Amino acid sequence: MNAAAAVREAHQVPERRSIKMWDGEVSCLLWEAADVRAPAIHFAHANGFNALTYRTLLDPLARDMRIAATDLRGHGLTTLAANPKGMRSWHIYRDDIVRTLNELDGRPKLLVGHSMGATASLMAALAKPNWVTGLVLVEPVIMPPAYIRWMKIMRALGLAERVSPLVAQAKKRRGIWPSREAMFEAYRGRGAFRTWPEEVVRDYIAGGTVDFMDDKQIRLACTPGWEAANYSSNAADIWRELDGLRCPLTLIVGTKRSTCPDPVVELLIARRPEIRVVKVPGASHFLPMEYPEIVRREVLGMAGSKERSAVF
Repeated sequence: MNAAAAVREAHQVPERRSIKMWDGEVSCLLWEAADVRAPAIHFAHANGFNALTYRTLLDPLARDMRIAATDLRGHGLTTLAANPKGMRSWHIYRDDIVRTLNELDGRPKLLVGHSMGATASLMAALAKPNWVTGLVLVEPVIMPPAYIRWMKIMRALGLAERVSPLVAQAKKRRGIWPSREAMFEAYRGRGAFRTWPEEVVRDYIAGGTVDFMDDKQIRLACTPGWEAANYSSNAADIWRELDGLRCPLTLIVGTKRSTCPDPVVELLIARRPEIRVVKVPGASHFLPMEYPEIVRREVLGMAGSKERSAVF
């Protein structure tokens, strides 16, 4: 069997499952073909994305690991309340991840996340250290303490939109489309999607849209208002609790407009010298789409699995 065939054989079709909570349902993609004793991981996605966006990243890991990737609140098929006016901080995502871990199989897990999902995963590990065996954080959104204090003041004054251009950009995002194919044609190779493989763009659309107006149109599952609220509420202060980290941590960052810039990495290393830092030259914030093989390598390494060339 050649390497390409081995990769195809390694791919597993994830099962979509809903976890009932008192305030709605959390939608999960589960890869459970691996042995029940295999390492277990939970994956959390970026703001505005969804679990299915990362299918091609996670598929090849499924023969070595049991994987749960969830649609976060306000994203994908998860139905937990997502009122932009009530969004105050990313602690709500921390709490949702903790609840989800509790409702899964109860096993300690390796937490993997991208962007907002990486930050929320770190917060969950700090809240429940005995539940987490390790962290692989890809382009987490971590700001220096001085910026966090400033951002909190700006938000209290109602000026968060002026501070973060991402807030205004999200509010202007087109939320309704005539079809998924029209959305794909508009997105592929353009803007934030220019470095994404087309298959990943299609997964992003498939997992992040719902039928609308009697199935005559589609709309984004993560509304522009909710995406903007996530940006404006980004003042996650992990610094106060960082000394409570009890598991190994690998940090994977790009070199183009990283959301975990060098000064932050230096602060993290000063506080926790044991953190492994992987800097990927040429990678942007969309590192999981651009260099999935590096993310998989680090996840396998964290889990203690042997690397297999056919995975990549």
